[in-house]
Amino acid sequence: MSVFKGGSADDVFRGTSEIDVASGGSGDDLLIGGAANDRLYGGLGNDRLRGGLDDDLLRGGSGNDDIVGDRGDDSLLGENGDDALRGGLGNDSLRGGLGNDVLKGDAGDDRLDGEKGDDILTGGSGADEFVVSRRLSGFDTVTDFHLS
Repeated sequence: MSVFKGGSADDVFRGTSEIDVASGGSGDDLLIGGAANDRLYGGLGNDRLRGGLDDDLLRGGSGNDDIVGDRGDDSLLGENGDDALRGGLGNDSLRGGLGNDVLKGDAGDDRLDGEKGDDILTGGSGADEFVVSRRLSGFDTVTDFHLS
């Protein structure tokens, strides 16, 4: 297992063939997963997280983050900030969190939940599930839901 903990600078981490656990710290970080089931945590700052080949967990933290799952069945969480989440290949779970987020499932049977804020949800190809709750604040827009 590879463990990386960033600091206050703008950190760059590139994953290995092992399971990677990377935390970016307080800068504007770039964290890239490798070939195993990685866990990437952006932390503070406006971070970019990229999953790898397997089933990854990517959490943006605070800031306006850009998160891409890539291959595998990934879990993406924007958390705080106005985030952009893109699932990639696989059956992914995308949760926006606080802020006005943009969620795109891409290929696979994805689950998209904007949570709080005014969010834009796009499933892409596959049989996607959209979660919209009246009890949470905000107004969500689903761009490609069709009844069959």
